[in-house]
Amino acid sequence: MKNYKIIRKERANRRTALLLSLIFHLGLLGGIAYASTGSDWKSLVPESIKEYLQLETTPPAKTKDQVQA
Repeated sequence: MKNYKIIRKERANRRTALLLSLIFHLGLLGGIAYASTGSDWKSLVPESIKEYLQLETTPPAKTKDQVQA
C-alpha cells in the first residue's frame, strides 16, 4: 500500500527546489552579465522608483532667474 500524501509532498518539494534554484541561478547569471558591462545600476532605475527608495537623483537644472539671483 502506497502513501500518496508522501508522494505528493515529495513532488511539491521537488518543484519548489527547482523553482528556487532557477530563480537563484538566473539572478546570478544576470548579475554577472550586468557587472561585466560596467554600467551604473542607478542609471537603469526609473525616477519614480528612485524617489520611492530615496536614492540621490540629479537636481533640477537652474533657470536663468535662479542663476542671476
